[in-house]
Amino acid sequence: MIEVTIRMRMDEGGSELASIVANELIHVIQEQRSIKTNTEMAQRQDFIDDKIRVVEDQIDESTQKVRKFLKENGDSAVWNAYVDNILLRLSDMKKLKESSDALMNAELKKIDRLNAKLSDEPEFVEYSKTLSRDPLWEKYRIDLAELQKQYVAAQATALGQENPAVKSLKAQIDEITEKNKSLVKDEISSRVQSLNPTRQAVLNQLIESQMNLIANRSQSELAEKLVKELELEKEKLFSKLPENQYQLYKMNRDVDYIFDVYKNLLQKKLEAELLALENNSESSKIKGGIEIVDIARPVSKPVSPRIKFISAIAAIAGVAVGIAMAFLSEYFEDTYQSPDEVKDDFNIPLLGILPYVNYRKNGMPLFLPENFSSTAESFRQLAANMELFALGRKSFLVISSIYGEGRSIIVANLAIAMSQIKESVVIVDCDLRNPAQHKIFGFDNNSGLSDFITGKSDIKQILLDTKLQNLKIICSGKAVNSPVELLRSDRMNELIGELKSAFDIVIADSPPLSQFADTLILSQKFDSIILLVDMKKTSREVARRVYEQLSIANVPVIGVVCNKSDVDNYGFRSFEVA
Repeated sequence: MIEVTIRMRMDEGGSELASIVANELIHVIQEQRSIKTNTEMAQRQDFIDDKIRVVEDQIDESTQKVRKFLKENGDSAVWNAYVDNILLRLSDMKKLKESSDALMNAELKKIDRLNAKLSDEPEFVEYSKTLSRDPLWEKYRIDLAELQKQYVAAQATALGQENPAVKSLKAQIDEITEKNKSLVKDEISSRVQSLNPTRQAVLNQLIESQMNLIANRSQSELAEKLVKELELEKEKLFSKLPENQYQLYKMNRDVDYIFDVYKNLLQKKLEAELLALENNSESSKIKGGIEIVDIARPVSKPVSPRIKFISAIAAIAGVAVGIAMAFLSEYFEDTYQSPDEVKDDFNIPLLGILPYVNYRKNGMPLFLPENFSSTAESFRQLAANMELFALGRKSFLVISSIYGEGRSIIVANLAIAMSQIKESVVIVDCDLRNPAQHKIFGFDNNSGLSDFITGKSDIKQILLDTKLQNLKIICSGKAVNSPVELLRSDRMNELIGELKSAFDIVIADSPPLSQFADTLILSQKFDSIILLVDMKKTSREVARRVYEQLSIANVPVIGVVCNKSDVDNYGFRSFEVA
């Protein structure tokens, strides 16, 4: 809801003129909005009508595609019935071949047995040869084989035994069989009159078995041929069937989608027509999307200035702004306010508290053994606490959350302090991304840790003398493309093992844990982890997240060091190197 208020001084016409202006202004706005709305509605209706025509064309095109496809390929129900028919015919032909082969083998065995019987009667050998050379007998045998093939092929049709052609072929087969038997009988009666009945019966069985063998062999060969043809037809159908079904599914889905779009467009068209009708109605209170709830009326009393009200609001606003500023200042102050807060937050030992050093003014100072400032003493105290809490461990990794927390200079000064209480200390710069130890001690970085891991250098070549008693250093070495892979390697484990054997203390610098995965890999390789917190820079959220990562990795965090602390209760204030 929008409330329109127009104020006029009494000499300009007062509240009566102001109410008239307000009401006229609203009517003008209504008319202007109504004209604009009508134009927009007309454009919208034209757009919807164009879209409807396009979609209607798409519907016609898609439905025509579906009809054409079904006409060419048939429906899925027809495909399934055709597949079933092919499979049924294939199964029948395989069974027919198997039965024909079985019958053929049986007839062969029977012929062998009958021939064995005939071999006992030598007189009848000539009779068999004479009969086999008979032209009529040969014609009947060929005709019988051809009819048997036609009979098997006719059985493979859809009607099977009920097919009239099957019945006709069966009658012809029976007729030729009878003619063969009659021919045998005539030959026997005309040529051999002295045959005994037993031999005559064996010969009849032999001839009948031979005819059965011919019929079964023909039937088996034809069945085998039909099986091959049906297999090819089946493979061809099966290779085409999934593609056809997918194409039909896709076309039907497209048609359904286009119909949904069409229905939505019709609904939008109806809504636009109703909205236009309502907007153009003279009796409607709404014009141009604006409804006048109440007209402007003149007031009897002046509305401004309201001095008391404004003064009260100003006072309340002043108090609220002060409270809000105090709250926001406390809310956005996300750093730790004291080392005790750090200790309580992590619930681990507080190894040391280092004062604030203005590195921008003084560079990165080394607190050498002859330096007895409060900062140098704080490093010596940190070294003593490390030795106490390390419980005999020899390798230490100093970890910070982000860059700029003073980690590298702390590692250097801590190593100097440790070299005053141990016989041999070595610094290893494991920050292969933004190394600093070579700058602090004044070395170039042409050879170092990366060269050893890649096999380009040995330990003696990368181990450098700092010219400080009991302290040596290994710089990071040449820049590499994949620090994570190098630090994870067996060569890194080999280096740390050899350094622990050769030195009393190994102290390593590392990249920030919240920014790179290198440090989490390194933390698995060292005996003790020291967490650094910058009291001026490290936010509580980041520090907690880093400590949580170390806890999940289950690495030995022996304590925390607070850097840049200016709390007077700890015996020092902000410190600048002279």
